[in-house]
Amino acid sequence: MNIAFKHPEFLYFLIAICIPVIIHLFSFRKYKKVFFHSIFLLKTIQQEQNKTRTKLKHLLVLAARILTIAAVVIACAQPFIPHAAVSQKQQQAHTVVVYVDNSFSTQANSKQGMVLEYMITKARELVSGYSSVQKFYCITNTPNQLEHVQLTKEQMLNQLSSIRASAFTKQLSEMYASVQAIQNQTRMPVSLFVFSDFQKYSSDFNALPNDSLITIHVLPFEREASSTVCIDSCWFTSPYRMRGQAEELRVSVLNASDQILTNMPVKLYINDSLKAIVPCTIQAQSKQEVGISFTVNTSGVQALRVEIEDYPIVYDNVLYASYELAAKIPVVMVYDQKPNSYVQTLFGKDSYISLQLQDVERIDFAELRKFSVVVLDGLQTISGGLAQQLQLMMKAGKTVICIPSEQSDIESYNSFFTLFGSQKFSKLDTTKTTVHSVDYKHTLYANVFEKTDENAQLPVVFKHFPFTPVEHYSIIRMYNQHPFLSEIRVGQGSLFVFTSPFSLKTSSFVSHPLYVGLYSMGLYVTSQMQIYSIIGYPIVIPRPVIEMDPIFHIQNKEKKVDFIPQIAQSAHSATVTLHPMQGIQEAGHYSVVSEGKPVAGIAYNYSRQESKSGFYVRDEIEELVNTLQLQNVRILSVDSQSLSTHLQDIELGTVLWQWFILLAVLFVCAEVFIIRFFK
Repeated sequence: MNIAFKHPEFLYFLIAICIPVIIHLFSFRKYKKVFFHSIFLLKTIQQEQNKTRTKLKHLLVLAARILTIAAVVIACAQPFIPHAAVSQKQQQAHTVVVYVDNSFSTQANSKQGMVLEYMITKARELVSGYSSVQKFYCITNTPNQLEHVQLTKEQMLNQLSSIRASAFTKQLSEMYASVQAIQNQTRMPVSLFVFSDFQKYSSDFNALPNDSLITIHVLPFEREASSTVCIDSCWFTSPYRMRGQAEELRVSVLNASDQILTNMPVKLYINDSLKAIVPCTIQAQSKQEVGISFTVNTSGVQALRVEIEDYPIVYDNVLYASYELAAKIPVVMVYDQKPNSYVQTLFGKDSYISLQLQDVERIDFAELRKFSVVVLDGLQTISGGLAQQLQLMMKAGKTVICIPSEQSDIESYNSFFTLFGSQKFSKLDTTKTTVHSVDYKHTLYANVFEKTDENAQLPVVFKHFPFTPVEHYSIIRMYNQHPFLSEIRVGQGSLFVFTSPFSLKTSSFVSHPLYVGLYSMGLYVTSQMQIYSIIGYPIVIPRPVIEMDPIFHIQNKEKKVDFIPQIAQSAHSATVTLHPMQGIQEAGHYSVVSEGKPVAGIAYNYSRQESKSGFYVRDEIEELVNTLQLQNVRILSVDSQSLSTHLQDIELGTVLWQWFILLAVLFVCAEVFIIRFFK
């Protein structure tokens, strides 16, 4: 059996044993011969103690005192019996790293109160058990440069007390990588203590290596079973927004509990005004979609907030969304020689659309990005420069409407179409035909007609260009199976291709009620931007019309947030990608400001991943560790006894100092007994 000492320097105090020895030597009386001549003196001598018994008593007292001092000194040196698994390096100086999982899931209740608060209490209890010279590192889910800064015991206790719930999460492997960086930095063995509720999606034990320099102490915290309901996501059924239009917002609600929820109210707020309340019944362990209808009559940024009530975890009770209703949609019609009167009449007289005419010979390609919709009206050719600019705009979410003329150059048009696939126009077909089918479920016509008549007379087509697109969606098709109107998705935008020119000589489409679908194309672009993003992820906004490269600020005055995000944009792009990084840590609505003026409204939400994940319990973790043969992982119980009382056993082995204190008390009692009762 090997016995080691945590503080062997205290053994020097064993020299204190000399003190009772010296006292003992000076207190012994030297016996001498006495000659006597009277029997009286003999009786007196017989009453004295025997010389041998007196000497034995003094020796026993001396031994008790020596053993008392030795036991006290050895106890102060803190002896222990090392475990076989504890290496020699671990018995020496080491680094202590404490990881506290402060994700939102730790706001749940346990038998001891809120899980996060109980974690912090136990972590402080652990740190308190160390000596004042021990150095620490503190890691949480919150992005913080301090996790690589060495802390004293007092600083560590303060750091633990300041931990709050965070919207960020970390995989175990991601946290372990930070610990490896600390170990490389300190060049010392590491004792890692993991305080977590061990959600399954973030607890990737299979990614942890068997590293002899890093010992992992796992402390699982179990939570009480509770109702877990969250708003998972939301989206619009219609791809475009406009003032005065009836909208439907679809909301997905997740019930992760084992109970059926009946008539739970789902509330919709727009610009902090309650717009609708819809009851929702959800089966246990399932999702339910609900539709919320509303109408907005004002332009500008619309800040949406969908709410439910569910306790004690409330971070996922609210979902924020945002979109902008333009006062007017900018549309440009690029014409060749003369603008088409039918298109000009449809767009030019609408108060919601701002129409601008541009001669193709005088067009400024850079100015095109200011417009949401580009109408190519009867162009004979499409130049390479114009084609490239239109491609960039569509990738950014803009809409292009292509209307040929009878004199259009097929090769030029096909070069343009080649940018989006192998589709192409063929030679002008002058055979008379009729529109055969219309997809009334397509967004362009979904809200146009109250009802459809299968026997209705459809437009007649006299001339058209046979079009053979590869990746397309035929909205209107003729009897010869050629498309009359097709949609080609390009990035976030769309290219609508008509195969017949707009005139009564080529078709009756411009005088038919189906022609109103062209108006819907002018609104189609307004739906292409993100209505919300998740904290930690980028978001795309329309590029503001500013001559110089803009400097963006993301602001929220109520939350006192104002920072410059990282941006990604190209010179010809119509959108800007904002990377807030760690600038946004709270869900809510934010404004994007440039040159002191708001240019966009954005919404950020907490990740819903934690609401969908289960948790590992202690037995499951033990099974995982055994299956993966993780020799450097130990599983500790947080409920049995105080962590501080077990700290020595966790770090070193079987501690013995308590036994030596007990021996010291026994030796003191023995000394008292010898002095009082030994005759």
